[in-house]
Amino acid sequence: MIVKKLIISSLVVFCLLASNSLKAQDRSYELKNSLISFGAGFGWVSSFYSDNSQWPALSVSYEKGLLGFNKVGLLSLGVTGAYHHAYYQYPNNGYNVAWNNTVLAFRVALHPTFLMTQHFNCYIGMNAGARYEFFKDEYYDQSPTIFEADPYKRYGGFSPLVAGFVGMRWYPGERLGFFVEGGYGMSYVTIGINWKFGERNIKADPDIIKRGVRRPRY
Repeated sequence: MIVKKLIISSLVVFCLLASNSLKAQDRSYELKNSLISFGAGFGWVSSFYSDNSQWPALSVSYEKGLLGFNKVGLLSLGVTGAYHHAYYQYPNNGYNVAWNNTVLAFRVALHPTFLMTQHFNCYIGMNAGARYEFFKDEYYDQSPTIFEADPYKRYGGFSPLVAGFVGMRWYPGERLGFFVEGGYGMSYVTIGINWKFGERNIKADPDIIKRGVRRPRY
């Protein structure tokens, strides 16, 4: 819990430091924009056996601007999917244990205007959906009666997922961005890249041309 709070607090501080007045620059995220993101998550939110090994949680998401609120920010809606694999080997008998988690959820985020600049987009949001865990314990398969009364061995199946997050994106150019998110979902921290679609911001906001703002197209 301390690690999660530290990560989220750090992201909020970075967003505040990155924010500037919008009068002198265009915004990195517009209502007409949509984007696709690919990420790798670290720090699994649930505990397994001790000394387990894990892959990063691989994720993909799609997001589209939905509503704009004057002087407040933008609201986006999308979907996200993620996959995580963890495994463990019993030290004495060689049996293996594996956890495979898959998440599919809707994603809604608020992008405050005062935390958005030409190159930075800070946001806060929530995922709501379901998680499915496929659990296989070779030792359990050999002796199922041993674990019938042990609730800690009852893994697997569907469970609801409701998780909040806070994130920051950095755009060195117009389309390509890099992001970091912290929250309580598949993993504590997710980093990755995203690609933005839709009209270029200069076309979406003609006043930008008058302010002389220019950025690379990548």
